[in-house]
Amino acid sequence: MEPRVILCLTALTVTALAYGAREARYRRRARVRRRYEARLTALGVDPYYAAAVRGEETRAAAAELLLAGAIGIDSRYVVRLADGAGTQAPAHPVPAALLEAVRRRHPRPVVLGRIIQRDPVYEERCGAFRRARAESLPRPPRTGGAHGALFGCAGVLAVAALCGFWGFAMAAVTSRLPHGAVEWAAALGTVLALVLLVWGPGGDRKRDPEPAENDLLRAYCLLLPHPALVALDAERLRRVERSVWLGRRTRKRPGAV
Repeated sequence: MEPRVILCLTALTVTALAYGAREARYRRRARVRRRYEARLTALGVDPYYAAAVRGEETRAAAAELLLAGAIGIDSRYVVRLADGAGTQAPAHPVPAALLEAVRRRHPRPVVLGRIIQRDPVYEERCGAFRRARAESLPRPPRTGGAHGALFGCAGVLAVAALCGFWGFAMAAVTSRLPHGAVEWAAALGTVLALVLLVWGPGGDRKRDPEPAENDLLRAYCLLLPHPALVALDAERLRRVERSVWLGRRTRKRPGAV
């Protein structure tokens, strides 16, 4: 058999194995992700924890208090207590902490961003809630299981071997011009296999949209919008967003409250 034909068959076989390994990895990661998401669905993720992962914890709490009529945000994006808010006590610790923060400043005007930046009591209560919820949720599993380190080392060696084979095959196929139809077909087949080897397993990211192992919980939380933010009308939602932004754009001054 011609050496170029042997090289072509070898390149096609290596490319097929690379594609097969990538597909197996993708299926394994997708299976692990589905199982983990099923566990989270069965246990239930607190909407405020999901909002905290997205950076919308205070926005969600303000939206719930607005819907409950406990606070109001005026056209200058200042948060004020509503009439009768002194007797209200939200059941959830996050909106309760935000309502207490507004009460501590009443009747002084305050924006949400300033509470986020300059209220250590509010931050501590929200942080305690996040830590408690994080401890109650299952940790994201590793797709490699107990042999994750071994699989990682094998993957590094496989990539190194593929790079070496690619360089050798490319040098061999371009060392001289083919002669005859068989060598030309073998050379074109080898080049096609080498191009697919570079473009397919390593270059196609659309086929592999799943997050990294440590981001499985974050990816799940990103898909859980808070009910209060969904129910809030566009104008009040804009005021909430603006109130958060106005307070965060200024630096905290020493001794400011």
